[in-house]
Amino acid sequence: MNKQKDMNNNKIFYILFILIFIIDLFVGFTSKRTIECLRKADSVKKTKIFSSLILHHIVSVFAHYGWMLPNKPLLILFIFSCLFAISNWKYTGGYCQITKYTNELCGDDEPYFHDILWKIGVKDVPGLQERLILVFLIFGIVHYLSLN
Repeated sequence: MNKQKDMNNNKIFYILFILIFIIDLFVGFTSKRTIECLRKADSVKKTKIFSSLILHHIVSVFAHYGWMLPNKPLLILFIFSCLFAISNWKYTGGYCQITKYTNELCGDDEPYFHDILWKIGVKDVPGLQERLILVFLIFGIVHYLSLN
């Protein structure tokens, strides 16, 4: 029964990644300038931009939903990733290095990732992202401690 639950958690994680990635690119959470740049770029630049977007989405989904994974080594990686993300945001003023790289490829000076929080207008709430990651971090630690 536990193995079935683990498989379901893995499926949920992969489905979330694919769904969020598709919604982001095709509904427009990604900066319109980045999408336009992706359309106009040559194949090498397009590969770099698309790769950085995929990497960012993997990191983002892992940071938000990694606590659900049933694997202790992945949960340890998740816990340290959360701590790293919070430290990075404090150091950089709230933006992600992957987003900065992607935007630099496109000549865009916007340092922030246009995720769902951005689109619904709560990105401006000071410390919201850090608080969410702290909540997920607590979920991860509790889940880690509950595994045999």
